[in-house]
Amino acid sequence: MIDIKKQVPNLLTVFRILASLIFTFLIFKNDIGGAFLLFAFASISDFLDGYLARKWNVVSDLGKILDPIADKVLMFCSYCIFAYDSSIPVWISVIVIGRDILILFVVLICKILKIDLKISPLRSSKINTTIQLLFVIMILLLRYFRVDFPILINIGSAVVCVSTLFSGADYFRNYYWIKDAICKATNRR
Repeated sequence: MIDIKKQVPNLLTVFRILASLIFTFLIFKNDIGGAFLLFAFASISDFLDGYLARKWNVVSDLGKILDPIADKVLMFCSYCIFAYDSSIPVWISVIVIGRDILILFVVLICKILKIDLKISPLRSSKINTTIQLLFVIMILLLRYFRVDFPILINIGSAVVCVSTLFSGADYFRNYYWIKDAICKATNRR
């Protein structure tokens, strides 16, 4: 018999991936209210899946892989669609997505080179994700209420930029040893 409790956190994570795609569709259809509700629920599920997995002691290897992927898909969809429709500056999208791609690239290289890598989310990364999510919520609210407030978007973009760059630098500082491991692994070949 399948223990439903064990499946709930992973189901929430899968929902977040699907919600990201539906969110993008709703933005294209200009259904900002629906997009806001879906994004808010997806954002809450980001907290809820990890909380339930730890509380119920059902943390899984699949969940450890799916959760960061779901986060990246949500951010990728949000920041791409808003850069595409000029709700936010393109450069902030490039910084947010670029940081995530760089981290994923390093993880992929480590997998290929068989370097034992266990990256845990840093506190700066969790704060950064919260700031990025709040920025998207702010954009959605501005669009929903049809408020044109460019200074607020510029300030929000600057805060997201600083947070994202700091978080990226924090990963670099904490996982600098990977550079040496990659060099050693490539020299062995």
